[in-house]
Amino acid sequence: MKILKQIKISVSFLVPLFLTTGCVGNTNDNTQNYDTDTVVGAYIWYGCPDTIKIEAQYFTHLYMSFAQINDQYNGLVLPADAFMRKCAALKESYPDLKVLLSIGGANAYGFSEMAADSLKRLSFAKDCKRVVEEYGIDGIDVDWEVPGNWNELLCEDWYNNVKMLRDIRAQIGVDKVLTIASPSNLAGIMVDRVLPYIDFINVMSYDMGAAPHHHTAMYRSDKAGCATVEETLKFYIDRGVPKNKIVMGLAFYGRSDNISYPGWTEYGKLQLREGDTEHWDDIAKVPYITDSEGNLVLGYENPRSLEIKCNYIKEQGLRGAMYWRYANDDEHGSLRRTVARCMLGVE
Repeated sequence: MKILKQIKISVSFLVPLFLTTGCVGNTNDNTQNYDTDTVVGAYIWYGCPDTIKIEAQYFTHLYMSFAQINDQYNGLVLPADAFMRKCAALKESYPDLKVLLSIGGANAYGFSEMAADSLKRLSFAKDCKRVVEEYGIDGIDVDWEVPGNWNELLCEDWYNNVKMLRDIRAQIGVDKVLTIASPSNLAGIMVDRVLPYIDFINVMSYDMGAAPHHHTAMYRSDKAGCATVEETLKFYIDRGVPKNKIVMGLAFYGRSDNISYPGWTEYGKLQLREGDTEHWDDIAKVPYITDSEGNLVLGYENPRSLEIKCNYIKEQGLRGAMYWRYANDDEHGSLRRTVARCMLGVE
């Protein structure tokens, strides 16, 4: 989940092993006949333009993004009330829809200070419960994406993250949904300790490189970044995460060289420059664009690559897919419709 995501390049998942022992509208079709265990999560940013229609038949979980931690480190600063209530109101037309509040995101602050203090942490957890009850939503999604901020000297964050999730679960109850977003290499996440408290992990299997490399390669080719989706998911499974608690992250945007195209290029705004050429990497199973000299200047996803990823999810028995973010799709909803068709059988 990235607003201004700084790409973090790691080498071969060098993580200590002990770390691992959303703009709203209504639609006419509110039929949902898919397997209720299958997850298709749509992250909807609070700044999503009102002109973008939210078609809630195409996903099972809606993540309202983002709330932040207040300056006292003991509660929440919420997105606009109107945004929250419109998202929650979708449940009237789609009673099986799960609406969650996402907290944090890239470059979010305050987690360390809150989680390290037992009183502030408890107050924060109680505020999560208040929001769930006040808005009639289904749970909380915690996007403390890198506890410790990639610094092993801040390893107390790793333990305090567990305590925070424990306290949130105790407050919202076992009948509500609690999820986390986690980076491709599990940095700062003590998997064996957090699993008892959460329903599943939204794996951010993207931003694993930038031009001249892919950031969402399914398999390793010579153009893949520091990791591939296959390698990431295998890493999670090898560290003890059950397949039914793994939700694969999909990117509705590309990563460029920040010269030829914007560093963050929304799929819906992608326009091929004169002289550039679109290609398909038949090993990595993703599209990319080269300039007139043959240099890879943008790696991204399209319906073809997303269908391959969704088929992989089903073949491997994973819990489902999520995407960041909904508003980056084109005006036809090409990406979200592909995911819904493959994962939910919804056309």
